[in-house]
Amino acid sequence: MWDDGDMENHDTTFTGEIPLPSRRARRGYRQPTSILAGLRISACTVLILSICTLLAWFSPWEKWAVALIVAAASCVLSVGWPAVTGTKVIVPSQIVVALSGMIVAIAGTLSGDMMVATCVCGFSVIGVVATEILTASKPRDYSGDAHGAHASAGTDRSWEHHSTSASLMSSLTALVVVIAGSSWVALASSELWRIGIPIACVIVACTVWGDQLGSSFRAQSVGALSAAVISGAATSLGVWYLGTLSDLTPVVFPVIAAQIGDMGAMIVLGVVTAIAVALVIIVLDGFLGDRESPKPPLGALARGSAKFLVAALPIYIMFRIGGI
Repeated sequence: MWDDGDMENHDTTFTGEIPLPSRRARRGYRQPTSILAGLRISACTVLILSICTLLAWFSPWEKWAVALIVAAASCVLSVGWPAVTGTKVIVPSQIVVALSGMIVAIAGTLSGDMMVATCVCGFSVIGVVATEILTASKPRDYSGDAHGAHASAGTDRSWEHHSTSASLMSSLTALVVVIAGSSWVALASSELWRIGIPIACVIVACTVWGDQLGSSFRAQSVGALSAAVISGAATSLGVWYLGTLSDLTPVVFPVIAAQIGDMGAMIVLGVVTAIAVALVIIVLDGFLGDRESPKPPLGALARGSAKFLVAALPIYIMFRIGGI
């Protein structure tokens, strides 16, 4: 309790102004410890999947082992997708996404061509849309202040959590990611392209761990890109050297190889694909990362699975362009 003397020495007048928190305080409000844990879980998920795929590359059952890994990653993604996106995704749509990942892995292994992914994707889109329509609730207007973007702090984000449109868009996005995982199967199913498996595994593992450097999104992006370029050049050089000993490595980029040699063409392939993989990882972290709020561990697992599934797609595209 203050006495009269203390009251005379203290100004108790309220001016109506509330001091704003400092930038340092606002940064601390984002729970950096939880964000760091999410990054570690995501990176460990990618590392484990990459190691398993690299070990499968040496096995006599390479194609089916890679297909099993892709199917498992698709199931993890479908289960954790609502946690990583913060949107409503109904269970039937999650089942359709998981089944699509498994079917495209099996069909791609049997056919040996990624063209089958187009058919699977088409039927899967029909399945997701039909599932969302048949399970949709009564239409609701989210444009009002009570449920829209101007809702007061602490209210539920109703559109993201209850809207059928949000659930449909989120489910279709997850579907695109799992379909992209068929690129792993396409690489493993081709004798000429299977050399891209170890390159993709090393690049994506190094990229996600390079993404741990720094505390800001820009610093982490620079770290991911730097780690990708270094690992891509080193891995492609190592693969080329081992390929010359075992006659395993095919000729890549024939036009470039005629100018700077097979080794130079292989390094160009590694660097270009590494940059493409790094950009994909950076985009996924930008959209699915912990910038707005920390994600639960299940969301971090799903984000790591998404990074792994799309990592082989740039390499598959480069092999197509290179005419290997």
